[in-house]
Amino acid sequence: MYTAWIGNPNAVIPFEYLYNLSEISATVGVSFCQSHPDGIRLLMTLCKDLKIAKDDILFHPKICIFTEQKRKAVFMGSSNFTYHGFYENHEANILIEGISDEKVFADIEADVQKWRSSKYSFKPDEDWLKKYSEQYRKRKAKLKESGIDDESNKEEEVSNSSAWLVKADWDVYMKKVLNGSKKYFDQDRIKERILLLNQVAIELHLPWKTTYFNNLNKRKLIGGMTPFGAFGHVAASGDFRRMLKNGTPQEHKTIVNSINTIANLSYPLDLNKLKIQLNKLVELGPSMKVWGRLLAIVKPELYCTISAPRVRKSIGKTLGKSERYFQDVDGYLMLLSLIHSSPWFNSKPPIKRNELEIWKRRTAFLDVIFY
Repeated sequence: MYTAWIGNPNAVIPFEYLYNLSEISATVGVSFCQSHPDGIRLLMTLCKDLKIAKDDILFHPKICIFTEQKRKAVFMGSSNFTYHGFYENHEANILIEGISDEKVFADIEADVQKWRSSKYSFKPDEDWLKKYSEQYRKRKAKLKESGIDDESNKEEEVSNSSAWLVKADWDVYMKKVLNGSKKYFDQDRIKERILLLNQVAIELHLPWKTTYFNNLNKRKLIGGMTPFGAFGHVAASGDFRRMLKNGTPQEHKTIVNSINTIANLSYPLDLNKLKIQLNKLVELGPSMKVWGRLLAIVKPELYCTISAPRVRKSIGKTLGKSERYFQDVDGYLMLLSLIHSSPWFNSKPPIKRNELEIWKRRTAFLDVIFY
């Protein structure tokens, strides 16, 4: 890869695709301190051989060369290795595919290989990155002080926003689920969640009935009590635990009627109808941090749980909202709207069986990423 500028990996796109590659070699430009230090650090970790173009030359190529056995492909044009270069901007690129020994590939590689020589580039180390990071920080401070907005500022804004959640495709989403499960749980917990949702579909089959509240095991499933704590233990709330076991007939009737009405809503959701039912549930006392779990276990393809405080905090940080914002009906509806408009939500069913099992429940699995 040869790129004049590399962005912030927190923007996710296009960095997640690097993990699909078995070996990476890259040459990155740092003219005008545009390349993000975190992007360079990531490449220092992933690359077999990373070179930084000397900043006394204007390093301007944007070329990715892919090799697989005898096959080769070159992607080149105007896209830097940034979120905007791959998603937001109007860029022009060409793709050339063929066999490795074709002359066109030899000509391209001969032309760009010079950039990897000691005359034009060097191998970065921690001392250099530390100095560069300070230069990058000072430049950002000066731009902010002068009120100047440039492309690197836009990249920073994206990395601190909902960009990945709204714009990521299925592959990116799936990687984040797997990474989240490894970081906070383990692979068996994913299977455990799928088994729990299968059990809910059997024992709490639709339409719900008020008699469900007379059964201890069904109350445990609804409230997330041991051993059904996946997606949140919302019965830890004393008032909701009371409502499950000793609620009034009217409370139980309201819960059942609203859950059944919501379960009958199909995608794309009528948000006005959904809001009416959510308001009825919230009027019973518990907030959306409780009701979100019930929706997630009943219709995991459409609804997510926000029961865990760290999930709400992490989602809030991603979307620039407070943790409490998502406990209200309007906040929860806003989150659903973003989810349902995303490429990963609207993707075609994956072929791999293990991915398909998650895809069928993709919205409910969102808390694995944010936990």
